[in-house]
Amino acid sequence: MAWANRPPPLMDMYPPPQSTNFQYLQQLLEKEILAFCVLPRTEAETRAMNKDKERGDFLPNFPFDNIAKHLVRKYGLSLAVDQLTDILHFMSEYNAVRPSGHLYAQGGLTKSTCISPIVFHILFKVIVVPDPTDRRPEGKTKKNIKRAPRQMLNNLSENQTMKIFNAVVAIDVNVEAKLLSKACYMLQLRDKMEKYGPEAVRAVTEGWASFASTIFFMHNPAFSIYFDSPEVIRTALCLGPLRATTVESFAMNRPKDFRESCRQMLHRAEQTAACHNFLTFCPQHLVHRYGAIRFEANIRSLMDEMRGEVKHDQLINPGWAFAAIKKYAKKTFQDKEWAYENLHELFWTILYQRPNLRKNIVGACKAESDQYVAYWQRISTANVSIADVPRDIPIVAGDPLDASIVPGGPFLTFSNEMRELIFVNTEKLVSEMSADIERRAEGPEGVMLALDAEWSAYESYAAASILQISLDDVSYIVDVDSLPRDTIRPFIEMLFAHPKILKLGFQFHEDLAQLRMAKSLRGCAALYRPKNLSCILKLIVALTEESEKRSNSADILEEFGVGLVCPPMHEKGEKMDGGEEGDEEKDDDGGLADTSIDSATAPEKPAAVTRVRPSTVVTRVSTRSLSSLCESLLGLPLDKREQCSVWTRRPLRALQLRYAAMDAFCLLLLHSRCKTWAEKLGVPMEEMMSRHFEGNCSLPLFIGD
Repeated sequence: MAWANRPPPLMDMYPPPQSTNFQYLQQLLEKEILAFCVLPRTEAETRAMNKDKERGDFLPNFPFDNIAKHLVRKYGLSLAVDQLTDILHFMSEYNAVRPSGHLYAQGGLTKSTCISPIVFHILFKVIVVPDPTDRRPEGKTKKNIKRAPRQMLNNLSENQTMKIFNAVVAIDVNVEAKLLSKACYMLQLRDKMEKYGPEAVRAVTEGWASFASTIFFMHNPAFSIYFDSPEVIRTALCLGPLRATTVESFAMNRPKDFRESCRQMLHRAEQTAACHNFLTFCPQHLVHRYGAIRFEANIRSLMDEMRGEVKHDQLINPGWAFAAIKKYAKKTFQDKEWAYENLHELFWTILYQRPNLRKNIVGACKAESDQYVAYWQRISTANVSIADVPRDIPIVAGDPLDASIVPGGPFLTFSNEMRELIFVNTEKLVSEMSADIERRAEGPEGVMLALDAEWSAYESYAAASILQISLDDVSYIVDVDSLPRDTIRPFIEMLFAHPKILKLGFQFHEDLAQLRMAKSLRGCAALYRPKNLSCILKLIVALTEESEKRSNSADILEEFGVGLVCPPMHEKGEKMDGGEEGDEEKDDDGGLADTSIDSATAPEKPAAVTRVRPSTVVTRVSTRSLSSLCESLLGLPLDKREQCSVWTRRPLRALQLRYAAMDAFCLLLLHSRCKTWAEKLGVPMEEMMSRHFEGNCSLPLFIGD
């Protein structure tokens, strides 16, 4: 459609009345929603809308996921963005008078927030929606089509980009929604931080940044570096429940005088709460945003957490629990991607923590069977443990090292040298494991082992539940949850401080953060300054860069699998969430195959290979998931179906043990493949690994520097 023939923006079609912005906002929304609702739809869509009306929703909830596509088709992307960002300027008036039983108010990530869920969905979909003219190729289904990269908003003007950024910064959503993170990615702000970093500081200083945005700026290194004063801590304390992890992340690796200023700010806040003198501490323009009573409770909880004296509960966030019930019931009953035993432990965990969500669990089971519904209606978590699975639910049992217990595939498996998997949960087993590793380290070349950690997303305050340690012939899974402090801490200090133990990890800084949060390991200095900890991803990126310098770079990259077009990785820290970014890696179904070291290091090449330009290869490799790297370099992916299971359950199931051990063992296979790669390039492997040690950071503020 030619620009001259485009319909005018809604701001011109419906100029805002002078009397009430709320009526104007309603008019904008209802016009577009009404226009969308009259479009032709399937019988299933019609049934969904009728059910919404029966429940009393004043607007059907089905069409909202696609309203953004409708707006883009009707007005074009540029005008649609203008309209939606204009709407956001009236959100404060809209939120002040919206009805209490508002759409989607009963759950999801927008529960108890100030933004209308309708506008949240519209804005989110406009930001992340692919090109609305795209269609799924014929013969392709959702299951067998590769997910296309999301469209980034690279055709917006600087004014529009800034307008979207400022609008999103002001939106008060739950911190878990990660709205600003998504917006920054889609707006491609990485190379524009000189402009948007100071803008973030201005938003926080002037007081129009939301609490969620303030937390994001403190966590994100690209933004936090622009905050050269601990005043942002005071602002965050006056806006919402600040967490110790946020403060530590903000102060990490800063100069000593800056960290001391942060301590003084926290001490001042603590004294303010003790003296009930909130008005002298809070900036005048923020007094009405949070309140003295909640501020005092927040600072007490924060300081307890900063000192390692956590006294609050670990209950799962109700909104996340609600979303998890819906998401994983669908993955089990409809998509058949999750096993019943996984769903059982998830439902049990949620019911144990949030008994009021029993009706949601029962409702999610109605589509499956009356017997399953009856079970969850009568079950009592006080009398039935998480391991007491109903007899009619199939349980996978057997040796975790045996590939035959894994349904589907083919997936990467252990080499023939792997002889034993040991679950370490007693003082005796810790002593034997420590002696074994130290004995191996006494050799002339030391010892190399691989590390990984798992934690549960079904708690408010996540911490590592298990630590996986893999050698060539034995895999240890350390029960961090159950081992006492005086048993596990000496071993962890030895493991991470030993100069002759080379440790491999994959983005292990995230695992380190979760290990530091474990009750038995809080304040363990070795976890803040580990020695000889190398990242396999950085090593692969370095080898890729070295390969690109060669005249035959395309052939080398193709030989080692990194020249293939691949899907982007999913954030490791997003192991669990209810949104699109944290979805587990998808693996195709198939049969089992031999994936020992001999076969894995010489993978069979696909029949059709799509090459990419060398200039883009490093970027692609640096954003690969662990499973994707295994598929490229070793020939087969990892089985990721246990990634989102309940890692705090005991005992762990056979498939959980296998998944945990394999996540660490595959790093040894990748290292072996990288060694072959380095030999082909003629570069010293040891030197490359030493250049990519990671993990060092400042000690906690209240433990010492």
